[in-house]
This record gives sequence, structure tokens and C-alpha cells, in this order.
Amino acid sequence: MVFFVGQLAFKTVVAERRLGVKAGDWVKYEYVSIVVAGEHPWVKFEVQKVEGTRVTVLWTTGGPSGVSIPSGMPYAGLTVSWDVTTGASAFSYFIIHADAKVGDSVSIMGLLPLQIQGETTRTYAGVSRKVVYAGYSSFGLQNSYYWDKETGVLLEYSWTMGGVELTMKAVETNLWQAGVGGIPLWILGIIVALIVAVTIIIIVVSLRRKPYAKVQSTAQGIVKQEPALGSNVGKFGLNSSNCFQNQVKNYGH
Repeated sequence: MVFFVGQLAFKTVVAERRLGVKAGDWVKYEYVSIVVAGEHPWVKFEVQKVEGTRVTVLWTTGGPSGVSIPSGMPYAGLTVSWDVTTGASAFSYFIIHADAKVGDSVSIMGLLPLQIQGETTRTYAGVSRKVVYAGYSSFGLQNSYYWDKETGVLLEYSWTMGGVELTMKAVETNLWQAGVGGIPLWILGIIVALIVAVTIIIIVVSLRRKPYAKVQSTAQGIVKQEPALGSNVGKFGLNSSNCFQNQVKNYGH
């Protein structure tokens, strides 16, 4: 009975896991700890196929002339497939299940599963991303991994042993667009669009209010002139009365 419940729980966990990538997605990494003439060797994977929780990727590499990719790392032309629920591949740490949470187990290279230790925010490929991380130590070798929380792709991997360090970081990808100051371009686009819209509204309102102000000013000018017109009429009436009285007097004489 206990065994059955354990199996059911395992199947439930497996069923909940999913891949956060699709065919055509790619990530390029640089070995930032290796510098030759100001350049870094690089490795890139591109997703070829996704079937349920199984992913197939193709690797390409490059970098400074005469510098080879470190041993034990993916090489050009290599095609690898694995299931993110088992991680039975030497390079399964490059893509884990999407939306990993603290406490989730992740199988690395088919070995005993690692447990996601924490969540933080870091900038990779020009964008600030939520990441989850894990690591382990064995026989003097220390390994650490950082994955993108949303997609499950590896963003940084490093190992150190006996004073020697190897670190690789994601520098380019088509999973998101590089931004400015860690802000994605699509968010910057929305901000710019809002600024333009507000500016247009201000200009339109300003133009609509100007003719009204001019008419109101003209009307006020006319009202101010009315007393002057009345005054002239009054003066004209007074002058006419005086002339009439003078004529009567003259006639009487």
C-alpha cells in the first residue's frame, strides 16, 4: 500500500513537470573564465525537437583561433536528447523543467537529484530574470547552477577545484530580447508608447482650447466697448437738444 502511494505521488510530480522551450529556441554561452586576445570560447545549443518532457538539442561551438572547448563540455555537431523528469544525460543540466520551485528535485547527469536551494534575480543576455539555483560538492569539486525560472534553461554554470575555475554564462538567446538596464525591450516599448500618447493628448487639448480663448477674449473686448458707444450716443442726444432749444429761442425773437 505504501509503495503504491509512493508510485502515485511520483507520477503526479512527473505529470506536473513540463518543458519551457520549443523547437527553434537557442541559448549561447561564453566561457567567461577563459580569455584569449580579449575573446571567450563559446558554446550554443538549439532545440531541435520537444516531445512531452523530452527535449533534443544540437550544439555548435566557436571562439578564438587555437582555443579548444574544455573537455567534458558539449562539442560542435553533438546532438543530445533527455527527459527532464530523469535527467539521464551528461548535459541534462542545460535544460530542466519550467517553473522550478525551491525544494524541487533536479536530476543532473543521471546522478542523485539535486534540490533547488533558492530563488533570486540576476541579469543574463541583457535582461533581469528570475532564477533558481542549486549546487553540490564532491571530492574537492564544487559545482553551482543557475537556471531561468520561467523556461528552465541554464543561465550560469561554474565549477572550482584546486584553485582552477571554469565559469560559463548565457550571453545571447532568442527566448527574450535584450533590454536597457535589465529592462526588456517590450517593456521599454510600452513606456515609450505611453509617453507618446500622453504627449499627443496634451497637444490636442491645447490646440482645442486656444480658439475658445480667442473668441472669449474678443467677446470681452466687445462688452468693454459698449459703454463707450452708449456714451457717444448720450453726447449726441444732448447736443441735439441744445440745438433745438437755441432754434426755439431764435424763433421767439
